[in-house]
Amino acid sequence: MGLRERLQLQQDELAVLRSAAGSAQNALNIERASHQQLILKIGVLEAENAALKEEVKVFERLVPSGAEAGFRANRKLSR
Repeated sequence: MGLRERLQLQQDELAVLRSAAGSAQNALNIERASHQQLILKIGVLEAENAALKEEVKVFERLVPSGAEAGFRANRKLSR
Protein backbone atom coordinates (compact mmCIF):
# COMPACT_ATOMS: atom_id res chain seq x y z
CA MET A 1 0.00 0.00 0.00
CA GLY A 2 1.40 3.33 -1.04
CA LEU A 3 1.56 6.54 0.92
CA ARG A 4 -1.38 8.04 -0.94
CA GLU A 5 -3.62 5.08 -0.14
CA ARG A 6 -2.61 5.18 3.52
CA LEU A 7 -3.22 8.92 3.62
CA GLN A 8 -6.67 8.44 2.08
CA LEU A 9 -7.53 5.70 4.61
CA GLN A 10 -6.44 7.92 7.47
CA GLN A 11 -8.44 10.85 6.11
CA ASP A 12 -11.49 8.62 5.80
CA GLU A 13 -11.00 7.38 9.35
CA LEU A 14 -10.60 10.97 10.56
CA ALA A 15 -13.88 11.94 8.88
CA VAL A 16 -15.67 9.03 10.58
CA LEU A 17 -14.21 9.95 13.97
CA ARG A 18 -15.12 13.61 13.56
CA SER A 19 -18.66 12.62 12.68
CA ALA A 20 -18.90 10.40 15.76
CA ALA A 21 -17.50 13.17 17.95
CA GLY A 22 -20.02 15.62 16.50
CA SER A 23 -22.88 13.21 17.18
CA ALA A 24 -21.71 12.72 20.76
CA GLN A 25 -21.49 16.49 21.26
CA ASN A 26 -25.01 16.96 19.88
CA ALA A 27 -26.33 14.27 22.22
CA LEU A 28 -24.59 15.95 25.16
CA ASN A 29 -26.07 19.34 24.22
CA ILE A 30 -29.56 17.83 24.02
CA GLU A 31 -29.09 16.18 27.42
CA ARG A 32 -27.94 19.46 28.97
CA ALA A 33 -30.91 21.34 27.53
CA SER A 34 -33.30 18.68 28.83
CA HIS A 35 -31.68 18.86 32.25
CA GLN A 36 -32.11 22.64 32.36
CA GLN A 37 -35.77 22.32 31.35
CA LEU A 38 -36.35 19.78 34.12
CA ILE A 39 -34.70 22.08 36.66
CA LEU A 40 -37.02 24.90 35.61
CA LYS A 41 -40.09 22.64 35.80
CA ILE A 42 -39.07 21.46 39.27
CA GLY A 43 -38.78 25.07 40.39
CA VAL A 44 -42.24 25.87 39.05
CA LEU A 45 -43.75 22.79 40.69
CA GLU A 46 -42.09 23.57 44.03
CA ALA A 47 -43.46 27.11 43.93
CA GLU A 48 -46.92 25.81 43.02
CA ASN A 49 -46.74 23.26 45.85
CA ALA A 50 -45.79 25.97 48.35
CA ALA A 51 -48.69 28.15 47.17
CA LEU A 52 -51.13 25.25 47.50
CA LYS A 53 -49.89 24.52 51.01
CA GLU A 54 -50.52 28.15 51.93
CA GLU A 55 -54.03 27.93 50.49
CA VAL A 56 -54.70 24.81 52.58
CA LYS A 57 -53.58 26.71 55.68
CA VAL A 58 -56.01 29.52 54.86
CA PHE A 59 -58.90 27.09 54.40
CA GLU A 60 -57.98 25.30 57.61
CA ARG A 61 -58.22 28.62 59.44
CA LEU A 62 -61.67 29.24 57.95
CA VAL A 63 -63.07 25.88 59.06
CA PRO A 64 -64.76 25.93 62.50
CA SER A 65 -62.67 24.22 65.17
CA GLY A 66 -65.11 21.31 65.64
CA ALA A 67 -65.15 20.48 61.96
CA GLU A 68 -61.39 20.90 61.61
CA ALA A 69 -60.61 17.41 62.94
CA GLY A 70 -62.90 15.85 60.35
CA PHE A 71 -61.42 17.98 57.62
CA ARG A 72 -57.89 16.90 58.48
CA ALA A 73 -58.91 13.25 58.74
CA ASN A 74 -60.54 13.42 55.31
CA ARG A 75 -57.48 15.15 53.90
CA LYS A 76 -55.18 12.40 55.18
CA LEU A 77 -57.48 9.67 53.88
CA SER A 78 -57.52 11.16 50.40
CA ARG A 79 -53.73 11.05 50.05
